[in-house]
Amino acid sequence: MKFFLTALIALCLLFHTDVVKAQACTPNLDTVSGIEPDTLSIVYAGVPYEQVIYFRLPADTIVLFNGFPLLVCIDSLTIDSVQGLPENFSFACNIPWCAVHGGSNGCAAISGTASINQVGIYPIKVFVSVYTNDCYTFPLPTQVDTVDFYFLDIQNPSSVGNEIDKHNITVKNLFPNPASDFISFILQSRSNELSSITIKDFLGHTFLQDQMQLSAIPVTKRIDVSAMPPGVYYAEIKNQRTSIMKSFVVAR
Repeated sequence: MKFFLTALIALCLLFHTDVVKAQACTPNLDTVSGIEPDTLSIVYAGVPYEQVIYFRLPADTIVLFNGFPLLVCIDSLTIDSVQGLPENFSFACNIPWCAVHGGSNGCAAISGTASINQVGIYPIKVFVSVYTNDCYTFPLPTQVDTVDFYFLDIQNPSSVGNEIDKHNITVKNLFPNPASDFISFILQSRSNELSSITIKDFLGHTFLQDQMQLSAIPVTKRIDVSAMPPGVYYAEIKNQRTSIMKSFVVAR
């Protein structure tokens, strides 16, 4: 899943640490600016965890200046701070000190082993600075931003044996992400049964509850998010046996 500039800045959530290890992963050769995956994989307590994130920072982008579109070139992006990673987790990137330059590819790895008393959801906030110019070398004011759509889901180790069963429900696609007016889920289930979808923010406020019939034939569920404030949300799709969660961003 590819994101626009603000969202892909989250690639750097893994870069801020007192000691950064170089060459933690190998970047891919993607030529499309963005970041993947859009959701971090599940963490199981007591089981060693590692997640690699691949990204490409665009060389330029369009911003609104006094109501008019303006082309700006991206020099680099730096991390000011990151909040929310559980204790005993570390991160590393392939770039020394994680200096991300416009038009470049990179990757980052997050790793660690959670304890049983850390079971829960950990929202991650990343505070970044983006350095740009007018594409004629004249520097523009530094853009400070916060990215907060990533989270770590630490689950009980007893869930490991049920991993295959968890995929009884599959989210085959989720688009657009970020969304402004509508978002669509393409859903599939191994069995033909009634399932529910619940959308909440990370404070636990419920914005939508609905039901739908899922089967082996993919079904598209289109949801109106136009009245939802900008921010990070997660959707839980479940039936009587299993459940799966996906995060998405509402942005305008």
